[in-house]
Formats: sequence, C-alpha cells, structure tokens
Amino acid sequence: MDDTRLPLRPFTTHKLIKGITYPEAVSFRDLVVTGPPGSGKSTLIAYLDGWSEEGVVDLTQKGWWKQPVLHMRPREVHFLIPFVGFERAVPVYELKSLDHPDFLEIDLFRLVLPPRKQGPLATDFRNRFLFEFLLPDAEVMYQRRQQRAKARSHTVEEDLSLAQVRLELSIYQQLAQFMHQEGMRVLVRTEVDAPPMVIDSPQCATQPINKLSAQELLQTLDKVQLRQRVFNRSWNERSNRDLMALFVEMVPTILQVEECAIFIRQQDSEALWLVSSNAEEKTTARCKSQKSLGCDLVSQVIHTGLHQVFELGEGQQKPAQDGELEMRNALCVPIPHLSRAGASGAILVRNTTDGRAFRAEDRNFLERLAQHLQTASETLFLRRQLSNFSELLGQKVETTQWLRMIIALLSMLVLAETALLMILH
Repeated sequence: MDDTRLPLRPFTTHKLIKGITYPEAVSFRDLVVTGPPGSGKSTLIAYLDGWSEEGVVDLTQKGWWKQPVLHMRPREVHFLIPFVGFERAVPVYELKSLDHPDFLEIDLFRLVLPPRKQGPLATDFRNRFLFEFLLPDAEVMYQRRQQRAKARSHTVEEDLSLAQVRLELSIYQQLAQFMHQEGMRVLVRTEVDAPPMVIDSPQCATQPINKLSAQELLQTLDKVQLRQRVFNRSWNERSNRDLMALFVEMVPTILQVEECAIFIRQQDSEALWLVSSNAEEKTTARCKSQKSLGCDLVSQVIHTGLHQVFELGEGQQKPAQDGELEMRNALCVPIPHLSRAGASGAILVRNTTDGRAFRAEDRNFLERLAQHLQTASETLFLRRQLSNFSELLGQKVETTQWLRMIIALLSMLVLAETALLMILH
C-alpha cells in the first residue's frame, strides 16, 4: 500500500476545550477521536475527560452513525475497515490475520457514508461528528509501542515491526482523506499537543451525476478508474498468487512431474504478464525473454490454441541454458478464452519423474484444469477492457470540454465583430 502524505493547513480561528486547542466552530460533544495504535487517543480522551471505554465502529454497516457506541462523546473509536478481496472488515491491529497484508488496499466503495441533510427537519448525519485523527510519525508510534510491548501492557504489540506501523498509519491517512473528500468533518493532529489541522483538498460535489460539470465528471471517472486499478492490483498481486500457487503445488504431485508453470498472456500483446511456477523465480525472466525451449512451446500453444507434446529422443541431449531446468519431456495445453477464439494462456508441465511419456489422461487432466482457469483469466481481460473504456471516456469528456471553450470563444468573437460593425455603420 502506498504511503499517503496528507496536504494539511492550520485553522484560522481557535478556542480551548479542556485546555486543548480546537477550531472555533467545534463543539465538545462533536468529538470522535481515532487513529492507529500508539497515536495517543487514550491520552487525548483523558485530557478531555471524555468517555473512558474504547468503541469499535464497522464502517461497512449501514447506519453505523446511529450506533450506541457513538452516543457518548468525546470518545475514542477503532474503525473496522474493508479491504479489497476480503469479506470481513478488520481493525488495523488485526491485519496479520489477512493473507499477504503487504498488498492490502482499502475497498473505499464498501465504506458506507452517512446521509446528507435532505430537508429542514432532517438530521445532518454527514456533519454530526467531528472525526479527530491522531496521526504522529510512524517512528514515534513504533517507539511507544515497543515500550508497551516490553511492559506487556498490550497483547497486540507482539512481533511488532516499523513496516507494520507505517502500513497502519498509511491506512488511517487514506481513510481521513476519503472521509474529508466525501464531505465529513475531519480534523488531523500530528501529536496530542500539536495544533489542529484541516486537510487542504477539495470535497466532492453533492449534486446528481447528470448535473455534474465536465470537471466534476472527470473527477468521478477518476474514482471509478481508481477502483478498477485497485481490483487489478489486488487480483495480480494477491488473488492470482494464491490461486496459481495452489495449482502449481498440486499438479506435480498428481502427474508426477518436476515442474508446473502457468502463463497468462497480456491483453492485446504477446507478453506473458504472469508466470507462476514451483521452480525458481528465474523462470519468470527466462520466459519473458522467450529464449528457452519451454517458452517456445508455450508460445506455440497460445498462438495455435492446440496442445503440444515434447519428447527428447533417445540419445539426444538438450543442454539447459543458464538457470534453466533441463527439459527431457513436456506437455503444454492452452487456457482458452470464454468469449472469443484463441487462448488466453497455457499450462506447462515437464519432466516426468519416472521417465515415462505423457499420456492422454495427463492431457485430459490439464485441460480440465485449464477450464477452471478460463473464468479467472477472462475476468481479468474484462476488467482491463472496462478500464481502457473508462479512460477513453474520460479523454472524450475532456476533449468535449475544450471544444465547448473554443466554441464559446468563437461565439464571443463573432458577437464582438457584429457589434463593431454596427457601431461603424
């Protein structure tokens, strides 16, 4: 997850609440304090004489803003946050319970937003609370939590690393920016005694999409494209890794071969964008360079859509290239497209452990496996096509905006020329 640097600026007017500096418009009962572990939430609540018990708020639940945990304020809360590819929302101190936490992306589109005020008698839940984010430097929080780990006062501090603290901080930074951009009241402090800051970025438009200006529509398209990129990244780095790892671990045992590799061809390209193998990582570079015999076989299968079998004849020798597994025999089957002709990838197995030739039942097994991979690869292709379409649509909208400006300027010139001619006559 990328580190997020929040653009911050100070408030113009201030007042003191229990000795703590706040913006002039803030009420004592508006305050909801949050932040990653070790940020100082409990200390701030103690200074404010707030509610002593911690609360937990699931941001994916409809109506979370009406939960009893938020009735008593000021109060510190932990957010349950959804991540792409995981059904369960979790607090940041439970990220280790998720597989591959290095590739986590907040699923912003599963975050439920409080409704805006719809009428004079309606409650404005969007502005009901002031969410105060405590976001110190990661190094400062890491030192605090190391001290807590030594004192054994917090069980979640075991096996703590600076990288984990930075990840948790980045998640809360992104969450603060998202809530601010969606029109919620957000305040940021870098320390308990630091001055309050506001995020210096515009908030999203509130009108329906059919009434958005061209610039606002472009911003909406940017958000859609962001979600597509998040899905693609999660699919590429986490979901595909697990799926392919399962297959390449299972196949060599079942077919009694030394190696299994799965290749997915990049859309509208000859490049193999994903290679998963139980051999060394050198397989990836070797296959991208298209220099090995195994990759020549894969290339033929992807182009023809037909399976290929390689058998090294008796007395023949095929020396392996640097870092390449010597290939005595191999079987390669295509992963066909669901929606069009051709192959979207291939499955390659090579070197039977007992020296036997590949049989028809081996090919049938791999072809059945390829059918299971059809949906996975096709979903990826469709996502990329949708992403390309939305980017093209965004370019069209931007072009239309420029055309309107040019037409408006030409119209002004025509009117000016007409007025000048009328004056001269």
